[in-house]
Amino acid sequence: MPLQDYIGRPWDHDGGSNCFTIAQEVLKGELGIDLFPQYDEMRKDEGIDTYFNWWERRESSWYLDLMEEEGWREIPLSDLKFGDGLLFCLASKIPNHCAVYIGDKQIIHQLAFGESRIDPFFEGSTMYKRVHMALRHHSQFV
Repeated sequence: MPLQDYIGRPWDHDGGSNCFTIAQEVLKGELGIDLFPQYDEMRKDEGIDTYFNWWERRESSWYLDLMEEEGWREIPLSDLKFGDGLLFCLASKIPNHCAVYIGDKQIIHQLAFGESRIDPFFEGSTMYKRVHMALRHHSQFV
């Protein structure tokens, strides 16, 4: 599927498109990586707080827990390649946003209340200034 097919989706944190679901679709569609397929079930579990602003009620980021569980490993920002994951701290002390690096100094992601989109990602860019870490799925190491 062309990357443009993932662009322009309206944001709906609690049941539709958000940064995590966009990352899931891009990784599955472009690299065959099934990123945490239990996510939909987890969101239905009332004992797990995934509601908007969850990062204000938690001590740690469930993104970090999921990435480790799914076999993602931290990599240097200088080593990015297509399909690498990025975690961000947006108005938060813990990672609360994710994106996928798509090459050519660009990421695909979805900010709250906006449409899914491609943004620049290079030293000095808005999103680069907010990045917490870069990760690569274990299947992408050669």
